[in-house]
Amino acid sequence: MAPVGGVRADPGGRRVRGALIMRARIRVAGGAIALAAALFACSDPPPDLPPARIEARDKALLEVRARLAELPAADAAKAAALTHHADHRVRRAAALRLMEMGPAAAPALGDLEALLKDKEPRVRTAAARALAETGSKDAVDPLITGLVDGDRQVRLWCWKSLREIGDQTIPAIADMLGKDNRMRTLSYRDETGRKRTAREELIDRLASIGAAAVEPLAAKLNVEDPQLRGSLLKVFGAMGAQARAALPGVIALLDGSDDADMRIRAIQAIEKIGDLDPGVVPALKRAAADKDKKVAAQAKKTIRALEKAAKAKPKPKEKQKPKPNPKKNKGRPLPDPSSHPQEPGLDPMDDLGL
Repeated sequence: MAPVGGVRADPGGRRVRGALIMRARIRVAGGAIALAAALFACSDPPPDLPPARIEARDKALLEVRARLAELPAADAAKAAALTHHADHRVRRAAALRLMEMGPAAAPALGDLEALLKDKEPRVRTAAARALAETGSKDAVDPLITGLVDGDRQVRLWCWKSLREIGDQTIPAIADMLGKDNRMRTLSYRDETGRKRTAREELIDRLASIGAAAVEPLAAKLNVEDPQLRGSLLKVFGAMGAQARAALPGVIALLDGSDDADMRIRAIQAIEKIGDLDPGVVPALKRAAADKDKKVAAQAKKTIRALEKAAKAKPKPKEKQKPKPNPKKNKGRPLPDPSSHPQEPGLDPMDDLGL
């Protein structure tokens, strides 16, 4: 056969390409059938299953995970469909695959938000991780709601996901300290066995951010919610010197609050932050003359504590000039003037009158 365009024609090329395309279609169809069969096997209820059925169910789950791993990011909708499966392990696997897809999983935001209410804590944890990876601002509200989840791990991953989204979530997180009563009522035992509330847990986490959280939190000191203001004062106290930028707001609250308990909390926060603002001492002296005896007593105690801390603070050492050492040049010969380079036009013998 004559060459076409300088290249010899391949009469079997179409058949080869056709066979390859057909094989790919069969492989895709076979994968879909395998996935469907695995999902059907996973649907068996776990109670009272014979050992053989349990083993088959576990193998089916491995098949589901393998098929999910092969899904490209463009097929996020297929993974999202599995978030409604009867087996919680399949729902979790689907959430983790959506997490790996990143921003491509943004269309599945509603499915992931629904998973945050799943009865299985591990599914809710996977959903929280996936929501952060979508990069969507719409993921913030459901994650903030997860901060009062009954499971500590879920609360932790909701917090981590919010921090991954960025500092812009701090004001909305702070609002939870005031408006949600579950923050006060939800309690747990920490590693030491001490009983703590979700509010205390969140206060510690906000304080751990450090100076980056001070400005957005200080802006909320003028809100009308006394619970939120009291919690913010605890956050600043836990931060210590890092919260120095919040001192003007704390002082304003001390001077302007009609609530004696709030004034006491403000004084306590000032003591923990330190005398790092020119307005601290004058404000404390005003508070020492407060009509409320408890407020006045707390102010006087804080003044004494700050004075004691100032005295205990080490003073910077003055740099001492090095003393001349007469023994340093002892025994060394004096330099020979003739060995130094002469300036042009000068005779070294002139100084000798020669």
